[in-house]
Amino acid sequence: MKLGSFATDLPPGWQLYRTVLTGENLDRVRGQTLFFSIVIQSDAPTEETAYLLVDDVRVVAADQRTRASPLPPALRGDGSRPLAVIRREGDSRFLYRMDTDGGNRTLLYRGLLNNVRNPVWSPDGQRIAVVDYNTWPWPVPDPDPQNNLLASAITVLNANGGGGQQVFQTQSQKGSRCPFVGVPGQSEVPSQILRVNHLAWLSADQLVFDIVGFNQFCNGQVTGGAANIHVAPARPNNTFPPTLAAAAVRPTANRNGRVLFEHFGGRTSGIWEVVATSSSPTPELLLAGGRETQPVWSPDSRRFAVVRDTVSPSADASERVTAIMVYDRDNLALPRQVLFADHGRSVRSISWSPNGAYLAYTLEQANGQSDIWWLEIASGATGPITTDGVSLEASWRPVSIASVYLPMVIR
Repeated sequence: MKLGSFATDLPPGWQLYRTVLTGENLDRVRGQTLFFSIVIQSDAPTEETAYLLVDDVRVVAADQRTRASPLPPALRGDGSRPLAVIRREGDSRFLYRMDTDGGNRTLLYRGLLNNVRNPVWSPDGQRIAVVDYNTWPWPVPDPDPQNNLLASAITVLNANGGGGQQVFQTQSQKGSRCPFVGVPGQSEVPSQILRVNHLAWLSADQLVFDIVGFNQFCNGQVTGGAANIHVAPARPNNTFPPTLAAAAVRPTANRNGRVLFEHFGGRTSGIWEVVATSSSPTPELLLAGGRETQPVWSPDSRRFAVVRDTVSPSADASERVTAIMVYDRDNLALPRQVLFADHGRSVRSISWSPNGAYLAYTLEQANGQSDIWWLEIASGATGPITTDGVSLEASWRPVSIASVYLPMVIR
């Protein structure tokens, strides 16, 4: 009986594989002695350095899943290491601040058009940068609504939600007027939509972010797609930011100026690194294959976490279980799996605690709901911080503080 299959070019490190026998397959093996084997079903040559180790094979009469654990005492809410959280409220996305136990939730920012994403704390914990979805032109819309295009800004706020300042604005480009009615020899020119999707602090006064572009036609059809990573000051300026890496998304930076990102297109897909502070930044491939995404540096600037697509099937046969792996930058051959996320549909939006002992992550469910969960690196214990199903992403304040004044005013 075939339990599953996987490629021979899997990423390194020990990885849990789990599958569930149901229905006819369970009836076939009930009361039988089982023998486990792996069969290579390919004529393709295997690299001489490739090897597969198998350990701890078990069959249990239960449906094993990752279970939620009680919140550890270290994460009881005291306001010293808060989370910046994006919550969905109807069709809107607002920025909130809350303690690590989900308490003391305070609305900080509604956004330019009630659509805020990807919050990131500054290195000193005094500011929060967010992607602010809006339109172009901005801030003065075109009198003709058809000329207002999807776009986004980067807004930097104080820790209490005040002092918001736009530091960058994408400028989408208008195509043919809609509805498009072509004449012989004339074809529709699509609008070019430019948006920031992800950002990070490179230093106390610099941001690194991706700009993603695609073509959009009057009927809603979307084609093409390109993305580059740029560096810009964390203050308003009138120059277009220089490109740090082409065909790249999801940057994350450490205190040494090293930027990890996902690469696609011209170079090998995977996790790459570039030293932004170098006089001639040259990207270096760290992890090939494209099975691992969303890299995030730890506070020690040595480790980083990624989301891995495992080979284990999920309850939905069209999907695979995701996992969180932690790599040591100086020993990429031996990553550690710290979470096997079979308690939800997928995980994303990882953020490290100030001391590097915990992760916060978003757990998405098949019904479209999502919550913020905590994960202890040492033990693998995990559990929910929010339980309302509308928490989309979180950023852990990188330094602890005694207290922060928050105005008792709804903004």
